[in-house]
Amino acid sequence: MESHEKQLSPEELEIARLRRELNDATKELESFAYAVSHDLRGPTRTILGYASILKEDYAAVLDSAAMDSLDRQVMAARRIEALVADVLKYSRMSRREPVRVDFDLSRLAEGVANEVRNRGWKVPVTFEIEPGLTANADPDLMRMVLDNLFDNAVKFSGPTGSATVQFGADGGGYFVRDRGVGFDMQFSNKLFVPFERLHRPDAFPGTGLGLAGVRKIIARHNGQTWAEGTVDGGATFRFRLG
Repeated sequence: MESHEKQLSPEELEIARLRRELNDATKELESFAYAVSHDLRGPTRTILGYASILKEDYAAVLDSAAMDSLDRQVMAARRIEALVADVLKYSRMSRREPVRVDFDLSRLAEGVANEVRNRGWKVPVTFEIEPGLTANADPDLMRMVLDNLFDNAVKFSGPTGSATVQFGADGGGYFVRDRGVGFDMQFSNKLFVPFERLHRPDAFPGTGLGLAGVRKIIARHNGQTWAEGTVDGGATFRFRLG
């Protein structure tokens, strides 16, 4: 009986081998990052706990320089805590396989918008959600995508005095649009890279993993992510599901 299976050339076999090795190395690195981040939580909480005790119990005997040092220690530990939390979240996104179903994306977006709106922002926040949008995707992972994009849109709209966030769909796929500080398009390639930031941490807090996680999730759905923006002219983040 004649075989109809395509015989791979030596070059194709080598490419397949390299791809397997790359996938294995990526999984190993993700597992390592998850394990290290998980183990860092305990020591970080210990640092925060003892620093808080010192501030509360010895405030009367510590001078201003000592109190300032404790404040800096607490701020640094909280940054580590936030980074650990985001690395763990990013690792979970990377390790989880999407379970795709058809669902009401507009309804999910309304729920996420309500959660983001109630996070104690210092500016009024308005969401404009296009009704009737549906998707074939993992609803839990898409909740993470929208939460990151909505939260970012509000955060980077703060300096303008108000935040108006639009969510809808057009020929390019789904989009989240804001009227915030925007960004220079020549640096757009950095937006979705882990730990890359276009703004100073003291201006806009964050760890630089949110958008990287968004791209990871959309890639898990065989989709694409990209962004458009202008300095002081707002930004639009787009994604298309495969």
